[in-house]
Amino acid sequence: MTTFRCHQICSGHASYRFVILRYKYAYMEEMLGNVAGCRQVFERWMEWEPDEQAWHSYINFELRYKEVDRARNIYEKYILGWFKLTGCLTREVLQTQLSSASHFVCRLTWVTRTVARKFSMGGFL
Repeated sequence: MTTFRCHQICSGHASYRFVILRYKYAYMEEMLGNVAGCRQVFERWMEWEPDEQAWHSYINFELRYKEVDRARNIYEKYILGWFKLTGCLTREVLQTQLSSASHFVCRLTWVTRTVARKFSMGGFL
């Protein structure tokens, strides 16, 4: 039985707890300054093919450390995984989605910079 299938069989409550546990584990590793460990947690988590929010958390993590190329690669993995799950992977659709990936990452970079700027000026206190 595949990991993904095991995840589908889990009850909603157990699945929710798993997501929260993984997110807190990644957050703890990042707060301890263990960026490589945090990446490992995210990589293992992404093997479970989680929801969109988990992928965005991973992308935002990489953008916080100015790893735009890694963020772009993660977004591409997300797109490819989504197409494999839905079964609508065609060359034209894939090229369209991957071309929009760079726009998405640029937008996330802008949002991250804006939030950091407001935070440094005391805007979120």
